Amino acid sequence: MNANKAVKDLSPDFKEKIRSDKAVKVELILPDYGKIFEFKAFGSKKLILSHDRDAVIRKSDYICSRTLLVRSEKAAINIDREFVNLLRDRKTTIVMRLVV
Repeated sequence: MNANKAVKDLSPDFKEKIRSDKAVKVELILPDYGKIFEFKAFGSKKLILSHDRDAVIRKSDYICSRTLLVRSEKAAINIDREFVNLLRDRKTTIVMRLVV
């Protein structure tokens, strides 16, 4: 599965909004299946947001060029197995919505 955006591709306005310690609502949406996985993570004024291929949401406070958000309340292990199984199909579309 390939993403069409990395952290460097985010708009300057959005980057400014997540370079704070405010909570961000993350929604992972499978529109073809009507499935949503939601959780909260946080921005940081230390975010670099320069990686040209990746976007990583971390449970820890670790920050590198790939880091999009930190202190996530969920990890990959918390995603429902049915949701994960649907993602195994390379034709499955996933949408990530971030609400600041």
